[in-house]
Amino acid sequence: MEFLLHRVVLDSSYEELIRAFSDFEFSEESYYCEGKIKQQSSGYCKYGEVKIIVENKRNWNGGKMFSWEVADDEIPVEYLDVIVTTIKTIVYDSKKSFKFRIVGGSHHVVDSHRRSFEMATFRAISNLVGFDKTKVQ
Repeated sequence: MEFLLHRVVLDSSYEELIRAFSDFEFSEESYYCEGKIKQQSSGYCKYGEVKIIVENKRNWNGGKMFSWEVADDEIPVEYLDVIVTTIKTIVYDSKKSFKFRIVGGSHHVVDSHRRSFEMATFRAISNLVGFDKTKVQ
């Protein structure tokens, strides 16, 4: 299997979400979040949806684990890297331990792109921590 490694470009929205995630009080054992992007601008469409379960693992000494539990007809595996890279970028500074289970989503054969899934993942995490998503491009 080949992966095209994704690179996230940090901007002020990412920096704010990183702080919001780090400050969020994870008091429950698990959280469900989802993010969706559906935009059309000047003939170019973007579409992506991702569903994530975040498990709070208090005894892992800051460890992070990722689990891909998605059928290819929901999200093709080619988007795995962009989703995981986006999550890793957001949670990098967190000292807390988590398991991120990517459990569902959807794509469009023509309108889904790597950037669509980066944006959808960003929105899922921002929805989880209550980050003001009106700042998201």
